[in-house]
Amino acid sequence: MALNAREDGPLSDGTEPVPRFAGLIRAAERAVLDRAAAGAFRGTVIRYPAIYGPRNLVPWEWSVIRRVQDCRARMILPDNGLWIISRSAGRNAAELVLRAVDHPEIANGQAYNAGDDDQFTVRQWAEAVAQIMGGDLEFVGIPSELAGSALVELLPPTGRPHILLDNTKAKRELGYREVVSARDAMIEAVEWLMAHPVTPEDYPLYPARFDYAAEDRLIEAYAQAVAWVRDQAPDEAPDVRHPMPHPKTVSVGRDEGGR
Repeated sequence: MALNAREDGPLSDGTEPVPRFAGLIRAAERAVLDRAAAGAFRGTVIRYPAIYGPRNLVPWEWSVIRRVQDCRARMILPDNGLWIISRSAGRNAAELVLRAVDHPEIANGQAYNAGDDDQFTVRQWAEAVAQIMGGDLEFVGIPSELAGSALVELLPPTGRPHILLDNTKAKRELGYREVVSARDAMIEAVEWLMAHPVTPEDYPLYPARFDYAAEDRLIEAYAQAVAWVRDQAPDEAPDVRHPMPHPKTVSVGRDEGGR
């Protein structure tokens, strides 16, 4: 799927198998929109990304919050936290629903992507949470194939590959504007979770184990593996120069680098 995916883009590009749950969602969308087009009822599809904020079903920020509170020095980020998925503050998602309700003739038969205007990689998001708390965490990148526990803490089950949605259509057709910036919404989410800590009773399916001894073993083992690979199969990057000429004197010929 192309990044900044629009509502009129392909529902599946065929390069990867469609998860069963995603297939069911796609079928439900088609059923709603087809019947709306046939005049059976007014129907609009709002495509939600990962929702966050106070009282959210998944306390995404807690994995960072808890480690800062426990004075952890390090936190594992799968694939160095370079994944990016669309997120939406709960208040912004609700605003989009209200815009659709206020413009039924326009929204009928349409699908709209929800999402904050500003989006972040997993690493940027984790860094922001730590910064909001005034914490100082060292983020350690480990391939997701080796860091399964960290992966399920930080990404939804279908959060790979990158999923970035474009919300321009809702702005253009419905006059949608976000009611809270991503930065302010993250502060709200962090402050709410600090005041309402995650418990097994409130979040029985929350997957984080906070097994710091196991995390330290993985970090050390991975560092040793990296050192071994570098010793056994060293790979030095070649010298790379800027492709544009950088003449030291006035000349129409090539510079000293042959450019």
